[in-house]
Amino acid sequence: MSKLTDLLRHTLPDTLIPASKKPLEPDPGIHNWVKGTYANGLNGRIFISSDSDTIQFSAVEPVHPLILKWAAIQEDRIPNLLFLDTETTGLSGGTGTMAFMIGVGWIANNQFQTRQYFMTDPAHESDLLKQLHMDVSAFDTVVSFNGKSFDMNLLERRFIFHGLENPFRRWGHIDLLHLSRRLWKHILPGCALQQLEVSLQLTRRERMEDIPGSLIPQVYFDYLRYGQTRELQNVFYHNRIDVQSMVRLLDKISATLRYPHIDSESFMQWIDPVAIAGFFHDMGEVQRSVEIYEHELSSGENIDCMMNLSSLFKSLGEFEKARRLWEVCAERGKMTACVELAKLAEHREKNLSDAIQWTEKAFSLIDKSHPNAVETFDNLIHRRNRILRKMGNKIEQQEFTG
Repeated sequence: MSKLTDLLRHTLPDTLIPASKKPLEPDPGIHNWVKGTYANGLNGRIFISSDSDTIQFSAVEPVHPLILKWAAIQEDRIPNLLFLDTETTGLSGGTGTMAFMIGVGWIANNQFQTRQYFMTDPAHESDLLKQLHMDVSAFDTVVSFNGKSFDMNLLERRFIFHGLENPFRRWGHIDLLHLSRRLWKHILPGCALQQLEVSLQLTRRERMEDIPGSLIPQVYFDYLRYGQTRELQNVFYHNRIDVQSMVRLLDKISATLRYPHIDSESFMQWIDPVAIAGFFHDMGEVQRSVEIYEHELSSGENIDCMMNLSSLFKSLGEFEKARRLWEVCAERGKMTACVELAKLAEHREKNLSDAIQWTEKAFSLIDKSHPNAVETFDNLIHRRNRILRKMGNKIEQQEFTG
């Protein structure tokens, strides 16, 4: 009989409650661990927890205009933002993955309101989505962290699965992960949300209350299998902090984009002028980009700023300004600056002597360890041969006319 028991225990693990999972006393239910109530008319299917937190904003605008432009949102209106984060039954987001908790937040009178929707059973997913749809009708823009790759795609599939209208389909979308990478990937150790919380001092998580994101699906499965609710309070805490961190992160991004018009010295440790100016340039704000580069160069040399600013001057047709920067960079050993000076001498000034000199200097500055060293060498050979042909033709022409 013991062998049969062992066989059943091996093949049907989900039907047996391990001793470590058996509650010592009847489980008191979610509402005893988490402040909240069950949605009206749904017979305990959806548990909703609400909270509020005072937010001190450092940015002048709730959302910097460049963020709206980047997200293709009309800049002549103030978007009604809904911050959203999900906790799911799987981290891969594959078929069958569903969001058992959806946390949302919004700003109201300098208070940040959060609301978390918890699905007490996977059979009630349709009720969860319907309740969410009903409650978010006043908003028009969703703010997420990696939502474009994960949260919003997951919700889209679940709405389709249940034949429901997706309320987010026509909304604007601001994904803070991509913005964070644009601004800080070169100066911060990482751009994961919890890394940004530490680096940018967004918030401080209480270790005793939080839970690693990788363990959250297992906590939900334990709740479904064994009726355990105590650890769910840690999941609610984790999700709520994620949502609250997003509003603080958006505020930090908006304030950072005001550089160099920033009053607080504490912001300077998070400033990458090259990244900020490059972002403005990519969004078509060329003059703003020039202003940032020039401000940075007013306090000292920065080769990256010089090269980027020289490229802007070149695009604007201000070649003398570009030349002055290229000459400084060339003297500092910047090979690409020598190439730009060779181009300028050959094509615009028709000064082949200077063109060949700058080309030869570029040869001497090639970094042989660089992955593109061979390609760079071939391009310079081609440039040198072309200039020499022009010089030879010019000499022959002079001898002929002489």
